[in-house]
Amino acid sequence: MKKVYLLLMAFALIGTLNAQQITSNKVLPPMLNLEKNTTIVERDLEGPVAGQRGGGGILFMEDFANGFDGNNGFGEWTADDTAGEDIWEVATDAGSDGEWSGGGEDPIASETAENGWALFDADEYNTQFAGTNEGQVDGNETYQDVEGTLTAPALNFEGINAVVVSWYQYYRYCCSDDHPLQLEVSNDGGDSFTQFSAGGLIPAATNAQFNSQIVTVDISCVAANEADVIIRWAWRQPEGGGDSHYFWGIDDIVIAENETGNDLVIADYTSYTDYETTGTFEYGTWPFSQLTEIQPAANYQVAGTVPQPNSVLTVTAGDYTGTTEPQLLEYPTCVGDTLRTDAFTPAAEEATINVVYNLASDSTDATPDDNVRTEEFKVSEFIYARDNDEFSGVFPADGTQEFIAAAGYQMFQEATVYGIDVAIMNGSDPADVVAYILDADLEILEVTEEMVVNPDFLNNQNATEIAWTTLLFDDPVTLAADQFVAAGFNHFGGTEVQVGESQNVPPQTCFVNGDFGTAGFDWYFTTEAPMVRLNFNPNAMQTPDAVAEFEDEFGNKLFQNAPNPSNGSTRISFKLAQQKQVSIEIRDMAGRTIEVRELGNLAQGTYVEEFDVTNLEAGIYTYTLAFTDGGQVTRTMMVSK
Repeated sequence: MKKVYLLLMAFALIGTLNAQQITSNKVLPPMLNLEKNTTIVERDLEGPVAGQRGGGGILFMEDFANGFDGNNGFGEWTADDTAGEDIWEVATDAGSDGEWSGGGEDPIASETAENGWALFDADEYNTQFAGTNEGQVDGNETYQDVEGTLTAPALNFEGINAVVVSWYQYYRYCCSDDHPLQLEVSNDGGDSFTQFSAGGLIPAATNAQFNSQIVTVDISCVAANEADVIIRWAWRQPEGGGDSHYFWGIDDIVIAENETGNDLVIADYTSYTDYETTGTFEYGTWPFSQLTEIQPAANYQVAGTVPQPNSVLTVTAGDYTGTTEPQLLEYPTCVGDTLRTDAFTPAAEEATINVVYNLASDSTDATPDDNVRTEEFKVSEFIYARDNDEFSGVFPADGTQEFIAAAGYQMFQEATVYGIDVAIMNGSDPADVVAYILDADLEILEVTEEMVVNPDFLNNQNATEIAWTTLLFDDPVTLAADQFVAAGFNHFGGTEVQVGESQNVPPQTCFVNGDFGTAGFDWYFTTEAPMVRLNFNPNAMQTPDAVAEFEDEFGNKLFQNAPNPSNGSTRISFKLAQQKQVSIEIRDMAGRTIEVRELGNLAQGTYVEEFDVTNLEAGIYTYTLAFTDGGQVTRTMMVSK
């Protein structure tokens, strides 16, 4: 798992959850590397024709029925890794059996899974390495960054003008922003290699691909008409390491001659803001005040063997239409380049904007369906949203945990924020919650009024109309142009509260704080957007509280401390519905314990405890009424100076 960088850095470098998609920080050992001399292409290719198996005459096939001895008619496979012992194995009935994989993962969904498949099982290796007992991690040792290659026997492609490699795979990896999966090809017997992406279509950090995908990569620019070709599948560490465990399964490899002539493809990347280059996020909803010039872009690949004359990318978005200059796109190429139309600024009108990318040439395309890609965003007078108004999941899996869910935002013009909108999910209790604006270091800039979750404003995950809970600031917050902030929502734990998650977002742009990793309470990034929005409406209305005080399911009540905020002493009152063994715990927003007061076995009734906060730094703290039977009730208080 991988902790967030400073938010400012994350925004500046963009482009280079379910709960499983949260990644956290850890201290990593130096990156391990196999001995290699690898030439990296300018842009890795994501298999552009996933789902299509080669195209022409079969040159090589492998189903691992004979394990690494090979069932291909050419020879055995070479498995290598940096662990000092074998990480590669031939799986036959289930996948990885490591600590994080959970044990006995589903088999790969390939055509010949019953006779086995190749598995790079970094998780099982790490589990046995890091744990005091097999299958158990002791928590004191760091998962090791490993690398490995699986190399096919040498092949002769003399007289073959177009070479395509395809295979079934599933995978899971953790925890770098960049995936570790590569296809490496040499035409000089292994002295040097050119590297292609083997990740398939838009792989996401820690994303489990149990519904296996077919990946297809055209390697003609290296392998066509060559007599001494080496092909290997490589799990590689990104710069700085970080892909430490989980697994990669490979099966049913087919190398074929590409017999397709005219075929253009919109490949792995489309963005109406060209965020990989500009750093401007794609927002689900743009407010009038933040509309800015945006740049449509799409990556292409020539997937057929015939050059494509007068190739043009056309992008439409509302009233906007942009086209690139006609150009000849050649085959073969190791680089899928990016085409960009003219930039434009959306109109300040309430609307849903459909963005349509269309790539065409003078030729009749063999697979026209992959020449079109669509996206969508909205324009609203007052709402700024990372989400796209659709639920993809809920967070966290255990809603009784204390957490902050935060979505990052760029300010393009100065604007005033009046509140925070959040989509709270069905099953949430009438718990105490609060919202924040966080700065570039994920420190609190401003806090809203505390409120109690109202059951009339909860959401079913299948809902088409979302009920938004609005928390207002006492004093509206003016944000400057070029400022980076995050909208955060805080539940203090103890009772059930969950928020909605929405579309995938780039790493290091949305965040959660909680006890989700071995580091304890900490900030983590998530690759699904928490549904937490900035509200610029000066007439926004606070969602009404459900109850005036916090009450648990047994009738125990915890009241707001008084005075609040305080810079001296403050009183914490509570009411017990029955006899309880009680303590009060005070923690800061990082989860560090400030004070624990054991109050003993108290009878039914109302009690008041006084606390001295003189020596505490200004900020927000939580206080928890905790019971030895496992229940607890939590509220927040503010300390001023």
